[in-house]
Formats: sequence, C-alpha cells, structure tokens
Amino acid sequence: RPSLFADAHALAGEVAAVPVPADGPLAEAVLAAADSLLAPPAAVSVTAFERDESADFEPVPGVADPSLPGRVLALHGTPGDPPSLAWASSAGERRVAPERWEAYRRADGAVFWLADETLGVALTDASVRGWAFSRARAALVDGARVGRAVEHFRAE
Repeated sequence: RPSLFADAHALAGEVAAVPVPADGPLAEAVLAAADSLLAPPAAVSVTAFERDESADFEPVPGVADPSLPGRVLALHGTPGDPPSLAWASSAGERRVAPERWEAYRRADGAVFWLADETLGVALTDASVRGWAFSRARAALVDGARVGRAVEHFRAE
C-alpha cells in the first residue's frame, strides 16, 4: 500500500546518509553550533574570525537595508539613532544600539555581526531552509561561544 510519506522518507534517508566532514571549516562549524568543547577557538569566538569590513552594517534612520542586521532591526528594533535591539535574559532586559555592527567571517563562510564587545553578542543567519518549508531568521549569539543563542528573531 503506497504511503503519502514515502518520498519524504526516502529523501530523509538520503540526507541522513551524507556524512559530516571529519575535519575542516564545516566540521568545526558543526562543533561550534553544538557548543562542543571540542570545537576549536577559531570556530567559536567571533573576534577570532576574519574581520570583513565590507560587510559592516551602519543603520541609517529612514533607510531600509536588505542585509540581515537591517531586516532584523526593521522588524524588531526600537527606533532611535541608532536603533536598538532588545532581548530577555536572566538579569532582565538587555539592549544593544551600536552605531556600527562589525562583520566577522568564519572559515566556513558564516558571517557574524558583532553588536557590542562589552555585552559580547553578535547577530548571525539562523534560517531554516528545507524541502517542506523555509523560515528566514537570525540568532543573537554569545560572541565568545557562538553555539549559544540568546535570542532568535524572524528576518522576513
């Protein structure tokens, strides 16, 4: 008897059969995303990544920006000059309002925008892209341990 889920099951089996690389930038990114103690510092701390000034984001009042920080601030930011982004923490509401979100690029190509070195948070793409559905979202992560998301924001 045919199943409605036979194609999905077969595709899931194919995906599951693809091994995670044993070493290199992609393997390090997987370890960092899992917040593993085995992840090398070069894949875990935003300031250890390569600085990419060409991807820096500076909010301009009244100007829509298609970059990830621009979309997140447009949807979730509090207006101001510069706009701020807030999230809940165990210590209460936290907020950042940098004049410039400095971009850092990890060896696997992922970009992280450091909001504030003192608060140590960075914004990165955390979109879910799949065959059944896709959702554009961003994660505000701990800049010293990028596998630790402190908040998620929709980015569409």
